[in-house]
Amino acid sequence: MQSLDTIKAVIDDGVLTINERDYHIMPTTHSRRVVVFGFLSSIKEKMAKGDFEWLNDTRFEKVSGIIEDMVTFEDGLISKDPKHWDNYAEDYLIFITTMLTVVSYPFLKGQGTNLQGTHPEKKQTT
Repeated sequence: MQSLDTIKAVIDDGVLTINERDYHIMPTTHSRRVVVFGFLSSIKEKMAKGDFEWLNDTRFEKVSGIIEDMVTFEDGLISKDPKHWDNYAEDYLIFITTMLTVVSYPFLKGQGTNLQGTHPEKKQTT
C-alpha cells in the first residue's frame, strides 16, 4: 500500500497518473467511502502479501463500481467505457490499489486507524 503522503498528493492534485495517462478523481459520498473502506480493511493483509485473489470476490464488484463511478479518463467516466480496462490493462492493479486507499483516506488520516496492523498508543486525557 502506498504511503499516506503519496495518497494525499493524489487527492490534492485530483489526478492519478499511471503510465502517462491521467485519471481524474471526482468527489464521492461518505456512505460510498464506508463501503470501500470496509472492503479495504478486509483485504489489507492479502494486499500486503501481493495476493490479489480478492479481485474475484463478489463484494469487490460493488467496490469497483463505486470507484469507477468517481473517475474520469479523457472526459468520460470509466464506468461508462466497458472496454477501458481491455485497452489499458497495464494500469489496472496500480489504479485499483491506489484508489482503494484514496477513497478511504478520510478514515486513514485520523488517529486510531489500524490498517497497517500496528496498535497505536493510547493517549491519556487529563
